[in-house]
Amino acid sequence: MKKIPAKIIRLFKALLMTGILLVGIFGGWIIALFVLIIINFKTIYISIAGKIPLKADKKKYKGPYSHTYETAKNKKLKMDIYYPSKECDKYPVILFTHGGGWITGSRRQSNDMSWCEYLASQGFAVASMDYRFGYLNYIEDILVDYDNGYKYIVNNAKELKIDEKRIILMGLSAGAHLSLFYGIYNTNRYKEKFKNIKGIVSWYCPCDLVDLYDNDVESLFARFAIRTTMKGGLDKKRDEYIHFSPINWVSENNPPVFLVHGKMDTTVPYKSSIKMYKKLKENNVNSKVKIHPKGNHGFEFELKDQITIKIIQENVYFIKNRFK
Repeated sequence: MKKIPAKIIRLFKALLMTGILLVGIFGGWIIALFVLIIINFKTIYISIAGKIPLKADKKKYKGPYSHTYETAKNKKLKMDIYYPSKECDKYPVILFTHGGGWITGSRRQSNDMSWCEYLASQGFAVASMDYRFGYLNYIEDILVDYDNGYKYIVNNAKELKIDEKRIILMGLSAGAHLSLFYGIYNTNRYKEKFKNIKGIVSWYCPCDLVDLYDNDVESLFARFAIRTTMKGGLDKKRDEYIHFSPINWVSENNPPVFLVHGKMDTTVPYKSSIKMYKKLKENNVNSKVKIHPKGNHGFEFELKDQITIKIIQENVYFIKNRFK
């Protein structure tokens, strides 16, 4: 059987993407989103239903405890906080943000909960937040939610038993983008105000949003999600894609960054994290990048091998080091 030329595959994807966008315009975004979920069912299922290979000891954490951190357009946005079982006056905290292409996902997905439970069992408080979705809101609105979530844990630190002077930002995929952009942008421009951000952890992040239009991106869901959230494609909104890309705000003021990516990622190309790592190093930012040679998008929920386990353990070690 002859291999289909790459040009033909790209043309087919472009036509399919155009068709889905037309469905969105004339038939409703819900129908278009449903079609994309069906096409990308395996990847989405793994990211939602999967769990990390290191199971948390239930005796070592408690929670989640739910809080409303914001009411936006009459919608209550929630945050779940997990704590280590060992009593403490105040805990260092990880502000954790789920993925889902900015248009889907929840703090209560089993994959996110497995991360939060494990991290809490390692001695950290973990605040896992929801946010408004990009099909009805712009990327800037979602970042306002992130800002409000950050301010909520800082302003209510005493009541929440959180050490507001020791905060790590961590996210997966679109959540990694929100965490990385928020941390990089704000520590670049307002170093003193955001000195409590001790580090940023980013798993398979589109560090440069332009990379989502790369030929290596096979996921139509990723293309649909970014166009929907940015309210337009790269051809018409390039300046905004550039503005909201973390890579374009790197400076020597940034805190240490831990980047993780799978080399086989067909949703967000791994070169996005490599480019970010190089940019951080050029600016003398303490940073690490871990690439799983066989990992696809959300690989820690599918692969149970020693490489995945080691990367998760190094992730925890990075956080512990930053909280010293």
